[in-house]
Amino acid sequence: MEPPADQQSAGAACRKGCPGGTGSCPGDAGSCADTADEALRIQPQTDLNQIRQNLIAQLTSPVRWTQTVRNMIADGATQFIEYGPGKVLTGRIHKIDSEVEAVSTDKRED
Repeated sequence: MEPPADQQSAGAACRKGCPGGTGSCPGDAGSCADTADEALRIQPQTDLNQIRQNLIAQLTSPVRWTQTVRNMIADGATQFIEYGPGKVLTGRIHKIDSEVEAVSTDKRED
């Protein structure tokens, strides 16, 4: 699937994927990784308009992987699990901070 060419396309994709009602989307969005406003970075969102705006930002902004991982560590994360083939992200986490535990698996049993 090609990424949306602009925010209007991304907005349409988000509207299609977010029916009315309420939701909760906690987590650390890579597009918000460099913000000084911690509330934007990690607070669960229940306002669908804000969730849609966050999704648009995710689809149209660069990923800030290193800063996102550093933010997660600063927020208390000590273990990272990469699920799927390969170990690329696990290796990158070790390069960012060799003190945290990062493992990779492609088996459901692990």
